[in-house]
Amino acid sequence: MHMNVRSITFAGAVLVMSTLAGFGQDWTKEPQAWTNNPQVQTQRPEVQPPVPQNTQPQVPQTATQVPQNIQPQVPQNPTQPPPSDYQTESLQDQSEGPEDWTQNLYTHLDFGGSYQQSTTLNQSLVNTTTNVTSSGSAKFNLGVRADVVVGYNINPSWAAEFDTGVIWNSLDSIAGVSLNQPYPLNQSFDTYTVPLLVNIVYKVPLKGDLIPYVAAGAGGAASILSYHRAHSGFMDSAFVFTYQAEVGLKYQLFPDASLGIAYEFLGTTDPSWHSVLTAGAALPTTYHFKESGFYSHSLTISLTWSF
Repeated sequence: MHMNVRSITFAGAVLVMSTLAGFGQDWTKEPQAWTNNPQVQTQRPEVQPPVPQNTQPQVPQTATQVPQNIQPQVPQNPTQPPPSDYQTESLQDQSEGPEDWTQNLYTHLDFGGSYQQSTTLNQSLVNTTTNVTSSGSAKFNLGVRADVVVGYNINPSWAAEFDTGVIWNSLDSIAGVSLNQPYPLNQSFDTYTVPLLVNIVYKVPLKGDLIPYVAAGAGGAASILSYHRAHSGFMDSAFVFTYQAEVGLKYQLFPDASLGIAYEFLGTTDPSWHSVLTAGAALPTTYHFKESGFYSHSLTISLTWSF
C-alpha cells in the first residue's frame, strides 16, 4: 500500500515536472516563431499602411460642373449683330471693304512743257470766186501740258488710272512762212488737246524710296482749234482716237506723298476743223484745216498723293 502511494506520488511528480519543462520551452521561443500562431495574430492590433501625403482622393466630377475659366453663354439677341470677335471672315471683309478700297486710291497733278512734233497742215479756202488749196510743213512753238490723274493700286506693282488735262501749242510757221506777219497776213493758229485716257501702270518693285514706272493708255481726245486772221476768226473742235506712252521716276517724300518726273508721248488720229468766215464786205469763205499726224512730247513734274 505504501509502495502504491509512493509510486503514484512519484509518477505525479514526474508528470508535473514534464509539464513545466514543456511550458518553459514554449515561452522561450523567438517572437517570429510564436507570432506565426494564428490565435496570437488575431489578438494583436492591425497597423494601417501610411497614406502618401501627395496623393489626394479623386472625386469624380459630375457633368453639371462648369469649368472656372469658361463663362456660360448668354443667347444673343437675333436682331443685333454678333460681337466682332465672333464675326465670320466674310462679315469682317464686308465691313472693312470700303476702307481698304479707298486706301488704294491716289491722285497726282502733272505740269510741264510740251512740244508738238512738226506735221503736214492741209488747208483750203473756198468761196464763190476762189478755191485755194495748199499744204505745207507746220512747225509749232513750245507749249505747256497739265494733267489731273486719279488712280487705283491693284497691287504693289500694277495700277489703273484715269487721265485728263490739256495740251496747248501754237503754230509758228507753215511752209517756212511765219505766222507773225503784219496785216493782212498776220494770223494765229492754236491747238488745245483735252485727252480722256485709261492708263495701265507698272511700277518696278525696288527697295527704297525711288519708284521707276512705265505706263500705256488709250482713249479719246477733244482737239480744239482757235484760228484768227486779221479781224476775224473761229473756233472748232473734233473728237479723235488717242493713245499714250509714259515712263517716269517717283521719289517717296512721305508715306502718302511722292514727287516725280516723267516723259509722256501722246498721239492722235488726224484732226480736222472747218468754219465759215466773213470779213467786212468780202464774200463768205469756208476754211478747212487738217493735220496729218498729231504727236506731242511732254516733260512733266508730278505730285502724287495717296489716300
